[in-house]
Amino acid sequence: MIKVITCILFFSLFFTNKLFSQIVYQIKNENLEINNHVQIFEDSSNKFNLEDILKIDDFKPSINSIPNLGISKSTFWLKIPIKNLSLNDHFLVDVSLPTIDFIDYYYPDQNNIYQHTEMGSLFPFNKRKYDDPDYIFDLHIPLTQTKIIYLKIRSKVSIQVPIKIGVERNILMQIKNKSILFGLYFGIMLVMIFYNFFIYISIKDKSYLYYVIYIIFVFLTQASFQGYTFQFLWPNYPFITHYGFFIVSTMSGITGIMFMKLFLQIKSYNIFLNRISYFLYACYFVSVCFLALQDFKTSWKILELSAMLVSVYMLITPIIILRRGYKPAKFFLIAWSVFLIGIFIYVLKDLELLPFNNFTRYTMPIGSAIETILLSFALADRINILKKEKEQSQLTALSALQENGRLIIEQNVVLENKVEERTTELKHTNDELNTTLSNLKNTQSQLVSVEKMASLGQLTAGIAHEINNPINFVSANVKPLKMDINDILELIKK
Repeated sequence: MIKVITCILFFSLFFTNKLFSQIVYQIKNENLEINNHVQIFEDSSNKFNLEDILKIDDFKPSINSIPNLGISKSTFWLKIPIKNLSLNDHFLVDVSLPTIDFIDYYYPDQNNIYQHTEMGSLFPFNKRKYDDPDYIFDLHIPLTQTKIIYLKIRSKVSIQVPIKIGVERNILMQIKNKSILFGLYFGIMLVMIFYNFFIYISIKDKSYLYYVIYIIFVFLTQASFQGYTFQFLWPNYPFITHYGFFIVSTMSGITGIMFMKLFLQIKSYNIFLNRISYFLYACYFVSVCFLALQDFKTSWKILELSAMLVSVYMLITPIIILRRGYKPAKFFLIAWSVFLIGIFIYVLKDLELLPFNNFTRYTMPIGSAIETILLSFALADRINILKKEKEQSQLTALSALQENGRLIIEQNVVLENKVEERTTELKHTNDELNTTLSNLKNTQSQLVSVEKMASLGQLTAGIAHEINNPINFVSANVKPLKMDINDILELIKK
């Protein structure tokens, strides 16, 4: 009977409070999401303070199950009326969006005077009362009383504000469970980093080095989304958180493309796909340029658009490479599909095409963990494929060497026969040359003798000519001399 009365009281209070946009906290052991009852006011001038807000009636109820404020330079005020029908008077308000830059919490004290707590990712982490990336605020509401709290929110990235209220134990238990889940994710990523790094040291395959760098940036991106980088890495340097979220997201996309290009050997299989990657690099570069110009809204939109384009690129590319006959692309496609689907779901959630819930919020960490494990298997399978290809190439090389050996033996036999034939020919030619040489020597001897005789004849002819000249002179003058002598003798006789 008591349960029936409790249920009737609950439903009557529920529908009554629906009319007054109030949150009735009456369930003792559960956290109640209060998002449906949040009223929103957008301050585009960023000049309103609490006194101004208390005078405004222009609050509009949230049309989403999770208040989605989009990407805006405006300041948003959230008005939340809460009535306490539980057995507790102390609660915690949990705003589970660590990437909010500024969040001011206004709550009434016992005298209904509003107190103010200031938090955000641009304030040092040690200023928080509760050591958690979520923004957690204390709330005291006496039994059966109604209080109105205000949240003032401004951020450079997409603002979707999941808000819960609950007793301290339940909220902290929920946070603990979330931390355990992220710890498991951290452990998986850390193991994958060291595992693949040690394999790189062993085999010196650059794919593993690129993969390790990619895993590191994916992990930093997911940790940034959940606020753990600010909590553990640089809690006293909010400006790093201010820009680091954009930088690690950009580097995650770039290193992912670089790893895929190397793993799938895109440059060898498809030049056009390789050129597309440079266009995607340029998109990320443009996003960083707008970040440097302090235009966070444009930078974030380009970053989200780049993430979607990269997702499509990384889904299509392995399919094309697989059709070209590169088998490792099959395992790459399976591994990446999980993570890329997670990216699609997360981006569609930011674009309000999908509802904001625990599934759409944590698809990227879950997908990245599964993708990391599957890609490690893909790399291992790639090693097996390369090993088989190496063994096959070694067998092919051995067969080629054996065939070359056989051909060499056959060629040696043929060469030996040709050498013998050539040697015989050369011997015959040598004999002919020797005969010719002998003939030439004889001819040369004869020519030398003839030349000697000719020279001797010329010498003899010259000598004879020289001797013959005086003899001819003498013989030619003997007769005239006789005539002269006869004349002299006749003269003497007379």
